[in-house]
Amino acid sequence: MRWSINLDLIFNACFFVGALIICVALVIMIIPYRFLFDKLTDHSNIAERYREQREQKSKKANEFLFLGMSVIIITGIVQIFVWLFSR
Repeated sequence: MRWSINLDLIFNACFFVGALIICVALVIMIIPYRFLFDKLTDHSNIAERYREQREQKSKKANEFLFLGMSVIIITGIVQIFVWLFSR
């Protein structure tokens, strides 16, 4: 049995990975931030700490979203070029 590379399967896998990364980003956006109190928590700036943590979480979700969309777009562009040059 001889193994060969099938480009259709590779492109489908790349699209699937991009979609999975986008799903992770959406889950990160939806799940609320859990604020944990510790012994050194200053109660005068809880709202500020909560807002900062929310911004960091939102930034991370946006980075994942951008990564997922980039993977899908790059895969689509490569697939178009392979299709054009294989004719």
